[in-house]
Amino acid sequence: MPLLFVIVWLVLEILLTARIADAIGGGMVLLWFLATVALGVIIMRRSGWRAIQRIQTAMAQNELPTRTLLDTLLLFAAGTLLILPGPISDAIGLVLLLPWLRAPASRAADAGVRRARPDLREPVIIEGEFEEVVVRERVDRRDPPGD
Repeated sequence: MPLLFVIVWLVLEILLTARIADAIGGGMVLLWFLATVALGVIIMRRSGWRAIQRIQTAMAQNELPTRTLLDTLLLFAAGTLLILPGPISDAIGLVLLLPWLRAPASRAADAGVRRARPDLREPVIIEGEFEEVVVRERVDRRDPPGD
């Protein structure tokens, strides 16, 4: 079934691209593809760095970065869809860029994780004993070279 979906999607992308090329010209379609590829790459690079910073901040405050992770995942999906050539993938990628559509999905995923794992609300503390091990340099008992 997934293979059939991919095949149908690719055929629709090709047919729509051909119709658009007939309407506006092949050169404009090529420019459109190059622009969406550049936009997709920029989105993926910027969202990756922002995500790292937000995840580090959340972890420093002993919070789960669920919303940040899902938001980043959706932005990466949007960037990937924009990189793929075709009007359908570009339209879906542009829709995923809208923050008011990503926010409810992030909140729902965060609530689901908190319901499924209530033990993760508080930081996990593992009690135990430890013993410090001091590693000494190994003394080579062979004769020094040249003697």
